[in-house]
Amino acid sequence: MKKKITVGVIIALVIAFAVVRFSCGGNKKDGQQDAEEEIIDGEAGEDEQEDSAAAPEEAGDGGETEEDEEELPMLTEEEATVLVEEKLEGIKCEAVFNDEAEIDGKIYYTYTVLDENGEEIDQMLAVSGFSGEVSVYDILKNTVSDYSGFVYFDAEKDVPVNWEGSFTNGKLKCILEPSSENMFEFTLSGGKEFVGVAAAEGRVAEYSDDSLGLKFTMDGKKLTIEDISGKSGYAGTYAKGENK
Repeated sequence: MKKKITVGVIIALVIAFAVVRFSCGGNKKDGQQDAEEEIIDGEAGEDEQEDSAAAPEEAGDGGETEEDEEELPMLTEEEATVLVEEKLEGIKCEAVFNDEAEIDGKIYYTYTVLDENGEEIDQMLAVSGFSGEVSVYDILKNTVSDYSGFVYFDAEKDVPVNWEGSFTNGKLKCILEPSSENMFEFTLSGGKEFVGVAAAEGRVAEYSDDSLGLKFTMDGKKLTIEDISGKSGYAGTYAKGENK
């Protein structure tokens, strides 16, 4: 009878031990799973934070703002005065700086114009602070208009010279091609051919080398060529025609 009881107790203890072990092992696995889920959730949260932090930077790369754009350099008052004085060169009047004005959202330097007696004329002038263009200024309307409306406007002097085209004088031909703002290349043909680059100032341009000097004068559609030194064989007046 005692042996049967002992065997039964042993079997019961073994079963109890197995149940306890199985229960502990299951709880441990559940704990590990919870910890792993927390870690995964934590990593996902960090990734989301990184993505949200990077998003504004990517959005900012979409384009430049107006603040990032570089402003054009503005002329100084002294530079503007030089430009208006060049316009009045050869005219018996004087430009006196008046004030800085904003016209149509742009900055201008404005000038009172004095005649040869030192008296103000009815018109004022303005120089664009950015382009340097000289205009007529209406102080009452705070507007500017084309310089051609100025009382002392001289079409011969103030209209830019176009050093370009084909000009002929009998069998002689001169072809002009601008190479920069104040320079042009000329080709003379019909005799001994000459090719060179002349420097222009207003309606007059000059060319010189070791053996030859030429002077070009533009007058409307007429081009006059003079020999400064040496004889080119091309001196004379040329009429503008088609470049054939």
